[in-house]
Amino acid sequence: MNESVLGLLYLGVLLLVVKLFEDVFERIRMPPLVGAIIGGIILGKSVLNFVQANTVALFVELGVIMMLFLAGAEEFDIEAIADLRRNKRLLLATFLNWGFGTLLMLFVFSFFIPISLPSLLLFCSILSMSSVAPLARVLKDLGITKSYFVINIFAYALLVEVAGLIGSAVFLQLAIGGSFGALKVINAVFPITLFLIALYSVRKELPKVIIAVEKFIKSREVVLAIIVSFILILGYLGDSVGFNAGVVALFLGYFFSRYLERRPHILERLRGLTYGFFEPMFFGGLGLSVNLVSVRSAPLLAVVIVLTVIVVKISLGYIGGAVLRSEKPFYQAVGSSLKGGVDGALLLSALLLGVISSKLYTMALITILILTTTFAPTLKGLKKITKEKGNRSKTFMFYAPT
Repeated sequence: MNESVLGLLYLGVLLLVVKLFEDVFERIRMPPLVGAIIGGIILGKSVLNFVQANTVALFVELGVIMMLFLAGAEEFDIEAIADLRRNKRLLLATFLNWGFGTLLMLFVFSFFIPISLPSLLLFCSILSMSSVAPLARVLKDLGITKSYFVINIFAYALLVEVAGLIGSAVFLQLAIGGSFGALKVINAVFPITLFLIALYSVRKELPKVIIAVEKFIKSREVVLAIIVSFILILGYLGDSVGFNAGVVALFLGYFFSRYLERRPHILERLRGLTYGFFEPMFFGGLGLSVNLVSVRSAPLLAVVIVLTVIVVKISLGYIGGAVLRSEKPFYQAVGSSLKGGVDGALLLSALLLGVISSKLYTMALITILILTTTFAPTLKGLKKITKEKGNRSKTFMFYAPT
């Protein structure tokens, strides 16, 4: 049978199974993304070998891009996050969480994982970074995304993710080259820096372009198409210089947040497209490339990776919360430890480029599942805190603005 026709079957079955598992896990009060990934594992080469990962690779990438765009557009108080950008304590906590975490994992894993230093640095950087996609989903379900304390948690996790993305982008370029060198580092960092400066400089102009188009074109579908085209084109430009398209989409969501707030009909269509199709494709696609057989051949390594990541992420996240003088540093630790968004996409990219093995990919994804499954439910305590202190109480703002 024609491969493109089979692709339709694979997409349909994957979507059906993943949404079914999402619903089951939601009913038992577990993160739906875990169910989606498990659904992908069952359909992938580890169990049924029914759906091949390469047939849905594009939809996996589109999934994380659209998820993060909506997270930036509708879930968080942009002014409050902007108020925190000059917070030196926040920057210090970010370095401790991602930078020191990467070095600690590198030290431990160097005794167990015999791969090149750039590849190992990339692996550790991805595992040390946070992921705001599952965090945004959990906080959205709890209905507490406007609380200052929650905004602080999200801002902390976001900076850890962005730091990890920039570092991982550099390490990925070095890993592809296979060696270190001052010139290679400059060649990796310089275009990313230029792109971020350019993106920030046009942040106010992009919504104005859409508003200008609306004056001449009344069709809502055309406006929606232009927004999606901006997301994809700028995501491509970001990826072309080594910066992840998903985080580009997150920034674009911030830029378009006020525009979409005044046009709920467009936002609703984006939600339906993303949460009904692209999101399950992303999480299910991550599970397709899992190879459980490789884990059974090295159980000690799997245990070392899981325990190291959990201990490093939670402990450094807690220390970061203490640096921020949070009254509840445990929640900063949990929020910055959730994984399963852009980090999963980076792992998949590293696997497809041959930078990491199927064994390491599988062990890393299992670690992500364990972290998210174990700690995401503890965030329910935030709902009680925000009710007791008031949804927008400044009691939980960082103690010092410097």
